[in-house]
Amino acid sequence: MSTADSRSAGRRWRHLRARARQRRRRFVVELPLLVGMMLVWGALWQDYSAGNLIFGLVISMGIVSLFRLPPVKLTGRFNVWWALVFIVRFVGEVTVASFQVLWWSLRYGPRVRSAVVAVQLRAREDLMMTATGHTMTLIPGSFVVEVDRGTGTLYMHVLNQSGPDSAERFRRHVLDTEKLIIRIIGTPEEVQRVRDEDAGRAEPPVQPVLAADRPRAGRAESRASGQSSGRGDPERGDPGRGDPERGDPGRGDPGQGGPGRKDEA
Repeated sequence: MSTADSRSAGRRWRHLRARARQRRRRFVVELPLLVGMMLVWGALWQDYSAGNLIFGLVISMGIVSLFRLPPVKLTGRFNVWWALVFIVRFVGEVTVASFQVLWWSLRYGPRVRSAVVAVQLRAREDLMMTATGHTMTLIPGSFVVEVDRGTGTLYMHVLNQSGPDSAERFRRHVLDTEKLIIRIIGTPEEVQRVRDEDAGRAEPPVQPVLAADRPRAGRAESRASGQSSGRGDPERGDPGRGDPERGDPGRGDPGQGGPGRKDEA
């Protein structure tokens, strides 16, 4: 074998070794995703036997190989204590929110006010945004309607919003949830930022102000405001009193010389 052939074989061998290391690293990164998909497979079939889980793992590996997605970047850290705190808090919030939504439905019914609230998070990684959004969606009364990955903003539909103050309280709730998730699986830089905020050395993210933050008025309030202004209620066939300054006679008043309505014989 000549020197050129040996060099070419050496380059091919190094290239194969590099690709093997890359595949191993990718498999380690995707291992949590594969395990999660395997558990979902077992939940769908309600069968957690070894054979069914192995079959689910094979299907998961096939899906990940065929449909290439950006790898989920893990931080490599997991705080057990804060994870227990998160579980206790999450169960408590789900319980309280369930009774709150029940009370709102009984008291207000379809007249309950809602708003779309924009919340800008600290983190920009897909994992942190997904974890925060899913956590808030699992709590009754709110769910994610849109995500802006560029700015790290969640747009959430929230029940029982009376104005900007209630929207700001909900934003603080979401940021507190994200802070707790950061303490569990966040990067060291994100954890340090949370500590600086707690110590007063840093400020939380500046939140955007949307027109959607203002709650929508109920139909009954819109109807009342329309009648008080003389516009009437088109849904009930009421043309209103009219506006003399704009030349609108409206229904008129026979007692005051208006056109009014003719008396039936």
